[in-house]
Amino acid sequence: IVEQLELLGDGGRSDLAASLEAVLFETSALIHLAGAALVVIEDEEDGLAALARQSEYEQRAREEQEQRGHIPAGLPALRLNGQAVRDALAAHALVHLERFGMEELGARRLPMTAAPSFAGKLKPFAQQCGAWAAAGKRVVVASQQALRLVEIMDEEGVHANLHRALPSDPAPGSLSLVPLALSGGFVLDDDLYLVSDAEIFGFRKRRRPTRSRKSVRDDLVSTLEVGDYLVHADHGIARYGGLVRRTVEGVEREYLELQYAEGDRLYAPADQLDLVTRYVGPADHPPSLTRLGSQDWSRAKRRVKQAVIELAHELLQLYARREVAPGHAFPPDGAWQMEMEAAFPYVETREQVEAITDVKADMERARPMDRLICGDVGYGKTEVAIRAAFKAVADGKQVAVLVPTTVLAEQHGSTFRERMAGFPVRIEVLSRFRSDAEQRAIVGSVTRGEADIVIGTHRLLQRDVVFKDLGLVIIDEEQRFGVSHKERLKQMRAEVDTLTLSATPIPRTLQMSLHGIRDMSTIMTPPEE
Repeated sequence: IVEQLELLGDGGRSDLAASLEAVLFETSALIHLAGAALVVIEDEEDGLAALARQSEYEQRAREEQEQRGHIPAGLPALRLNGQAVRDALAAHALVHLERFGMEELGARRLPMTAAPSFAGKLKPFAQQCGAWAAAGKRVVVASQQALRLVEIMDEEGVHANLHRALPSDPAPGSLSLVPLALSGGFVLDDDLYLVSDAEIFGFRKRRRPTRSRKSVRDDLVSTLEVGDYLVHADHGIARYGGLVRRTVEGVEREYLELQYAEGDRLYAPADQLDLVTRYVGPADHPPSLTRLGSQDWSRAKRRVKQAVIELAHELLQLYARREVAPGHAFPPDGAWQMEMEAAFPYVETREQVEAITDVKADMERARPMDRLICGDVGYGKTEVAIRAAFKAVADGKQVAVLVPTTVLAEQHGSTFRERMAGFPVRIEVLSRFRSDAEQRAIVGSVTRGEADIVIGTHRLLQRDVVFKDLGLVIIDEEQRFGVSHKERLKQMRAEVDTLTLSATPIPRTLQMSLHGIRDMSTIMTPPEE
């Protein structure tokens, strides 16, 4: 028993409580019921069967503990069996709820049925609610989109009352809307009609508290392997030879062994890791090691510094043009935007909501947007892009969605169509999966302004693709496009709103975002489950 208690004290699992339950608990929670208590029993037979299984499990656990000598023999058995439960409840008022009716035993069937389903058809839903109220029924709508539903009912000429909390006794012929999330609705005695999001939209959002995951900085030394390439800020590119201990001037310290060209070695003190970084480059092209004592590394740093200065001038000119360029200011969200977003079947994470808010604020400013959405795969970047695209289309603008692969283009096409299925938005996918005739037809619809959203690979950047009124460019994983493609994207960026999605942005893009040249939103919390 002492061992088991120590195990429990250390946070481990133990079956001690099960084997000693009859000793630890001489009675049950039923003694706390007052004499006049009303006890509601749901599926009595199932409950008694579960209790029997639990008693059998505890009996086996006690016998095993006795055989091992962990507890003394002859401990009393669990007193709470089926007959004991029945005896304890006999003095109370009981209501039995069963799944199957037993009218022959005097049981009453509750006058309750499931509420009808409307599957997202909001206008017929509003009209039906008005018809119920006009017939003298009491109608209650519990929805997280109560404000939007009031607007729709006003448009249909149906009078509805919006309440913060449900009235204790809704009046006959009344229609009440309450901002609540319920698991489902019902119709009671053909008098009270309660309808929830599950019936209105066909789903309901399940809200659970989410916790943000903190990013943890990698420990360089613990992740290094012998043979990895490193860069020392003062001495250049070297190969990692391991962590060694050396005594210098009577003091023993840890050093990183850095192997340079021509067999040279440098021992960098472990407390000067800020000068050492991991080499970043293509794995199939290992870098050339630097020669210690030469000017190779100094010359390389001068060349890079000059190239950085030239690039900085070019970028600053580009972004200065963007700041003064007369961009298109999109209007605030309309009714369709709210309706489309309300149909999102998942709960948005906190960072996802912040990214959506940032993008909309940029689009409503009178200058071209250039924002980077940075988040891991599956963290919800596509939903941010869908809402931005819908906002642009709702204002009569066209949207170009640029992706690096044909498969991704088809996947995005399916996702965009599914999310905008209930709205008059024409979505086209332009890739090599389309025949030449189909591609010509799509390009023609883009030029004439008939296609609202075009999703495609680098084919979208070819000269024959001319948009009638392009308002937003969405780029998925920009680092996977070539230099010539990026030049075309650079021109677009100075003229129209641009939204870039990336799980692994290239260092230059990330650095520009961190320095404020480009705007950035990060999504670091994964969705539920």
